[in-house]
Amino acid sequence: MSNYSTKCNCSGKHSAKIYCPNCSKISMSILLKNGNDHLKLTNGRGRKVCPVWYSPLKYNEKPDKDIIAGMLRRFFKSPFTNVANKVNFYSNNSDSLIFSHTL
Repeated sequence: MSNYSTKCNCSGKHSAKIYCPNCSKISMSILLKNGNDHLKLTNGRGRKVCPVWYSPLKYNEKPDKDIIAGMLRRFFKSPFTNVANKVNFYSNNSDSLIFSHTL
């Protein structure tokens, strides 16, 4: 049985969203090539960080490989495709690396 629900369980600001940093099953970190700092996001401490995408909550019950395939499909349609070196997928529950795709 999965620890994940298809609806957001946290009471944070993401509770009505499709994606949630706390409740999504998988996170995808996009590692950018040098010289693309303008595409990085600024975190709460003012540091530049690589973009992170979260899996849709409605797919939490699916196997990891299906979620990763869908996230990669959406990634290849995004403007980040040409400026990324690598894409890493992490389990949101344990923060362990599940899969890495080098471009």
